[in-house]
Amino acid sequence: MSGFTGSAGTAVVTMKEALLWTDARYFLQAPQELDAQHWRLMKDRVPEAVSIEEYLKQQLDNDDATQLGATCVVGVDASLVPFSTYKVRQKRRARCDKVALAAKTTTK
Repeated sequence: MSGFTGSAGTAVVTMKEALLWTDARYFLQAPQELDAQHWRLMKDRVPEAVSIEEYLKQQLDNDDATQLGATCVVGVDASLVPFSTYKVRQKRRARCDKVALAAKTTTK
């Protein structure tokens, strides 16, 4: 989806932007592989880093539809994201009272 070929990365795509979180091993590689017009690199595990959970909380806190009680849809690739990780992230969400989980397993 992103074009990133490293072994450690998490893509988050919202209605407004696409972001890729990765660690320091890929801070040089990722910008070369991502289309900068569509993707933003988010540095993971550095002091100034914004975590995925923090980013999603900020987005939900600032989203008018969420504040009006709309259902949040979180899509995950079940072959890549363990359900336990999803549950932790679900618990950390902000104003999203209703969450719909869309899980799909990618086949090759």
